[in-house]
Amino acid sequence: MENNTNSINTIFRWLPDFTGKQRLGRLFFKKQIKQIENVIITGGFGLKYRLPNIKENIGYEIFINGIYEKETSDFIINNIPDGGIYVDIGANIGSIAIPGLTRKKNVKGICIEASKTIFSYLAENIKLNNLDNILLVNKAISSNDDELVHFYSPKNQFGKGHFSKDIKEEIENVVTIKLDSLLKNNNIAVPNIIKIDIEGYEYYAFERPENLLDSNRLLIFFLSLKTK
Repeated sequence: MENNTNSINTIFRWLPDFTGKQRLGRLFFKKQIKQIENVIITGGFGLKYRLPNIKENIGYEIFINGIYEKETSDFIINNIPDGGIYVDIGANIGSIAIPGLTRKKNVKGICIEASKTIFSYLAENIKLNNLDNILLVNKAISSNDDELVHFYSPKNQFGKGHFSKDIKEEIENVVTIKLDSLLKNNNIAVPNIIKIDIEGYEYYAFERPENLLDSNRLLIFFLSLKTK
């Protein structure tokens, strides 16, 4: 069900970004933040997102600003050539890929998300925005193929999923794939841009990249979640 929230947060979307804006929003929308779950929000560029909640940074920033990490999407648009290939490792609900690849539909995107739960949101959001230039992959990028690993996927902090050996609750079993294998399977030699956000496990994604890192045309964008 689509929640009629856009009228109440329109004023915040028109405000410029300033120190304390998100803290002010959390105070102003305290009730909505507690109550709103599994909702469709219309964001910037008329895009729609199914969000697990608006407590977590990704959902909250889309709710307040209409877009998450706009500067990252702009970076993709400004640096990827026409007909290029964009790989999103840790694509989550599509908050980075969707606004970028909507504005540049002649670019091919590969969105990789390990969590089965979050992947379902990613797939729905791609469908909601009628994008046909994105390949979806529900696996975890790691240093080996076809391993079954534990993946911690907290419901209330859906942007902070990661590999886990010790946490017992909210665990999903996911299958791994090497980045090289994924690219080879899709007949891709070297992508133009890789965005990666896998909560400190980036080493495993690039531990065995064979010839990938030798390319001088590859841009790798490491994204850290905002905490403000």
